[in-house]
Amino acid sequence: MKAQRSYEEDVRFHAELDIRLLRNPLEFFHTDHARQSDLCETLSDIATAERIDEETAHQLLQYLQWEMPLHTIDEEEDLFQLLRRRARARDDLEQVLSALSGEHRADAELSGQICRYLRELLKNTDNMPLSAEMRLAFMDFSARQKRHLMVENTVIMPLAEARLTAADRRDLGRRMAARRGVDLR
Repeated sequence: MKAQRSYEEDVRFHAELDIRLLRNPLEFFHTDHARQSDLCETLSDIATAERIDEETAHQLLQYLQWEMPLHTIDEEEDLFQLLRRRARARDDLEQVLSALSGEHRADAELSGQICRYLRELLKNTDNMPLSAEMRLAFMDFSARQKRHLMVENTVIMPLAEARLTAADRRDLGRRMAARRGVDLR
C-alpha cells in the first residue's frame, strides 16, 4: 500500500540535469527518464489533490514546454535513427520504434492540452482548483507516459547499450549538447 503523501513532497522532475551527462548520452537518457517518471507521479498526485500550487504549475509548464520536446527530438532525430542503423534483424526493432514515434506525436498533443490548462490555472493563482477535465488529462498523460517509459527503459535503452558504438555515443552526445547550446569539446 502506497504511503499517503502530498505531491509537493516529490517534485524532482524540475531539477536541472547535469549537462556533463551529455558526455554519456545514454546515462543522460536514463536520468531524464527518471525525471519523466517523477513528473508522472506528480501529475497523478495532483489529479487527486484539491488544487495545484503556483510553483508546481510553473515547473510542470516549463518541463512540458521546453525539456520534454527536446527529449523527444533527441530520441526521434538521433537515438532512434542510430538504432535503426545498428540494429540486427533479430532485434525486430522497427515496429517498436514506429509505435514509440506515434506515441510521441499523441503525447505532444496531450501535453499541449495540459500546458493550456496550466496556463489557465496560473491566471488565477489565488485559487487554483482543477476541473474534472483537467484531472482526467493529467491522469491520462501520466498513464501513457508510464507505459511509454517502460518500453523505452526495458527495450530501447538496453538495445542502445548493446548496439551503439563509442563513436555513435560521442556523436549522439554532441548532437544533444548542440541542441541545448552546449559545446562538449
